[in-house]
Amino acid sequence: MAGSASYPLQFSVFPKELAFALALGSSDSQTVTLENKSDEAAVAFKLQSNSPSRYGVRPANGIIPPLSKVEVTVRLKALETLDVGNGDKFLVRCTTLPADSVSFPSERWKELSKKHVTKYLLKVKFKKGPAQE
Repeated sequence: MAGSASYPLQFSVFPKELAFALALGSSDSQTVTLENKSDEAAVAFKLQSNSPSRYGVRPANGIIPPLSKVEVTVRLKALETLDVGNGDKFLVRCTTLPADSVSFPSERWKELSKKHVTKYLLKVKFKKGPAQE
């Protein structure tokens, strides 16, 4: 059963903050490493943004086998304006699964009790590119 108490979540997210270069007409990418530190459970994950039209995320969801890592690429799409504000965030949702799990359909996230989902918040910072300094 997903989120079962018999599988304590042993999971890490690095970095805790994403820093993107702020430049017109060019994109920038950052890597987020998700690590399942458990030797008894797999972890299903899903990455969401409060500004989904501004970013591409690959893979945006999946399963991490026991004692494994996944690198997720977060790409800031080419900007048409430098007025981006400072409220962009990413939410990493995760839940434990039996170690031999190979799939976790996205509709299952809606079925999970909140107590079976752990959330990590990643803040976004923009750094000035060479043309704006």
